[in-house]
Amino acid sequence: MVGEVIAGRESSAPGLARAVSAASIGNLLEWYDWSVYAFFGVQIAKLFFPESNPLRAVLLWFLIYGLGFFMRPIGAMVIGHYGDKHGRKSALVFTVMTMALGTVLIGLVPTYDSIGSFGAVLLTVARLIQGFSAGGEWGGSTSFLAEYAPAGRRGFFTSLQQVTTVGGLVLGSAYAALLTAILSTDQLQSWGWRVPFLSGIVLAFVGFYIRSRVEETPKFEAVEQAHAVESTPFMAMLQRYPKETVQAFCFTLLWTVGFYIVLTYMPTFMQQQLHIPASQSLIATAAGQLLLALLIPFSGALSDRVGRRPLLIAACAIFVIGIIPAFRLVVAHPSFEVVLMNQLFWAIPLSFYSGAGPAAIAEIFPTKVRYVALSTGYSISVAIFGGFAPLIAQQLILSTGDPVSPSYYVILAAIASLITMIMLKETYDKPLR
Repeated sequence: MVGEVIAGRESSAPGLARAVSAASIGNLLEWYDWSVYAFFGVQIAKLFFPESNPLRAVLLWFLIYGLGFFMRPIGAMVIGHYGDKHGRKSALVFTVMTMALGTVLIGLVPTYDSIGSFGAVLLTVARLIQGFSAGGEWGGSTSFLAEYAPAGRRGFFTSLQQVTTVGGLVLGSAYAALLTAILSTDQLQSWGWRVPFLSGIVLAFVGFYIRSRVEETPKFEAVEQAHAVESTPFMAMLQRYPKETVQAFCFTLLWTVGFYIVLTYMPTFMQQQLHIPASQSLIATAAGQLLLALLIPFSGALSDRVGRRPLLIAACAIFVIGIIPAFRLVVAHPSFEVVLMNQLFWAIPLSFYSGAGPAAIAEIFPTKVRYVALSTGYSISVAIFGGFAPLIAQQLILSTGDPVSPSYYVILAAIASLITMIMLKETYDKPLR
């Protein structure tokens, strides 16, 4: 009887709509909050790190940006463990409120002129809070959607998680572009950069309301009804699923490096290396993100028909072959039109990865440890290789004097992920474990 009830709810259209809304609004907030810090990097660097060398000030800002990623694996382990033991719903309510706390703190923290270096300390604390929350968000929302999705449509439904990830970035970059267009440089520098952080509290209340009213996933309820919930999901992951966790780690390499170099670091690169105005660099990035968000569901649905691996392998190959020529092109022709076409082009391979990736990585693990194992493998990779991607890119340019040098880092990640995709088993036509 229990199985019939759960199966009936799993195929319910209203249940799916509520599940998508719950995962989407929280994920949108998480990545809006996460992105506005990156998009106002130049302003924040000047206020908290008044260095004589602007490049080194931005380097210090990127260091704090990267430090936030150190907390993501901790958040993944703690929140993921809780989510596999007590349910996805309560864990995801926690993540949305924690991210809001970190974001509001950034919007309120005094600058160097007010309290000296202690402002940078408070900024770091806020970033650590954000990182802890984000560590539990991605894996939780991916697991949530995968466990609600009907058979044969997991690729499409889990891809919606990536749509809201990119949607948060689009919202953040569009908001930043609007503020840079309507405010003077002095207004933006003195108080305008705080507005997007303080505005995030509105999305937080909406996210809390929707997530607190959604039902638990059918798959997790089935595990509960069978009394098969792991008493210590994190230890079960270490003891029984180390290979799968390493696969998730390698799976994520290009995903995170390509994402953060192309969509997060590029506005700073355009302003510093190409001398393109901030408003134009943000518009170009927002346009690429918008196209990516539109393409992701189509890639997710396509992966339900042809499999996950073809799309993932194609994305890796495009990055290996194309990233160096793309960097050289924008450096040789530093115009708004060229950088806009560059951002639009990279939306295509990123959509392959982001459309097929969430379902593929969720299908690696069984429900009993899916939240913690998926989150841990993904977050460690993001923390090491993605979070510090802007910092590494900036340091490569400083060390070599070559603005094309960040592309070499992307190629190394693409090759590592390509090897993993070739070895990965196809799972699009199999039920969740």
